[in-house]
Amino acid sequence: MRGIKILEPFEIINSPAIPLMHPNINTDVIMPSREMRKVERKGLHEGLFADWRYLPESRTPDTSFIMNDKRFENARIILGGSNFGCGSSREFAVWGLYDYNIRVIIASSFGDIFFKNCVLNGILPATIDQE
Repeated sequence: MRGIKILEPFEIINSPAIPLMHPNINTDVIMPSREMRKVERKGLHEGLFADWRYLPESRTPDTSFIMNDKRFENARIILGGSNFGCGSSREFAVWGLYDYNIRVIIASSFGDIFFKNCVLNGILPATIDQE
């Protein structure tokens, strides 16, 4: 059908979970605006969490950031804090996560628009009780 995107089915995922337990991680942190220059979604993973993943003014990985830890290099799950994906309706944030191969985000709560964008773009947002 024209204009209708067919999503990949969700599958069982056996993966380490990247612990990003900070509350209120917003879409500007997930995908800074300067990283949204690409027209295509492919390659957007490079800008994902850019202010945290790289040293200032460079593309040198900051080894203190958890996503740069070798134990999580093939992770497909993020364990987030409350209100994950809050802020603007920046769909680029979800596209970057998908391009990074993230398929599940588990958090106690999500930004409403981010939650919807995840579902529409093939990422499963799962809520759990914070306790």
